[in-house]
Amino acid sequence: MLEASVIASDVLGREVDLVARVRERRTETLADYGDAIALIVAVEMAQLDLLREFFGIEYCAAPLAIGYSLGEIAALVASGVYPIDALLTPLLALSDDMVSQADDVRMGIVFSRGPEMEFSAVERLCLEITNQGHGTIAISSYLSPNTVLVLGQRGTLDELKAAVKGRFAKGTNVKENPHHWPPIHTHITRQKHIPDRAAVMMERMSGGFIAPQPNILSCVTGSMGYTDINSRDILNRWVDEPQRLW
Repeated sequence: MLEASVIASDVLGREVDLVARVRERRTETLADYGDAIALIVAVEMAQLDLLREFFGIEYCAAPLAIGYSLGEIAALVASGVYPIDALLTPLLALSDDMVSQADDVRMGIVFSRGPEMEFSAVERLCLEITNQGHGTIAISSYLSPNTVLVLGQRGTLDELKAAVKGRFAKGTNVKENPHHWPPIHTHITRQKHIPDRAAVMMERMSGGFIAPQPNILSCVTGSMGYTDINSRDILNRWVDEPQRLW
């Protein structure tokens, strides 16, 4: 936690005290997005330390690892592929730009109470709405066989709600989250060239030349495809491709 505070303070150019934030039980807002990124990764690393210290469970002895969103970042650190400062630095350096895109981005959960959802039909609908030029909407996470998370700019989520009623089976609904969200894991990040900028930063970050131990079931690729040389490519896809939790 202390190390992550130092890294965040250095990259964000302001004092970040994650320990004080936890002790004071501060609620994170969009203005604290960078702090939240550092805090989530630091806490996940601390949880692995506690597993080892109090329960004798060694992370590297596991048959595989899986982490959703920032959890995959933490898994790469825990698996020895990168030091924590290497992976936190690009995320924190680009966090303000991700927050700046959140003002007009809304989150929706598309779910079906009936059979398994046809993901390609949802993808097509998002592409058709985006193609109209009113904003981009895209799947950000595949959560279950009948649930996807979408992020859409401006009125695109309303367009999706209206279209779902006429094109999908009865029982398919869209529930909106009232908060605004940085559009990570969607193509919306491309509008500020965040994936390309992240890729350039990652070219020179330390680490990335060993395969993870244990191997990681990636939510980017949906497979255990990490090798000793491809982690940068997978991390770059992490920025603007949906999470394949299912």
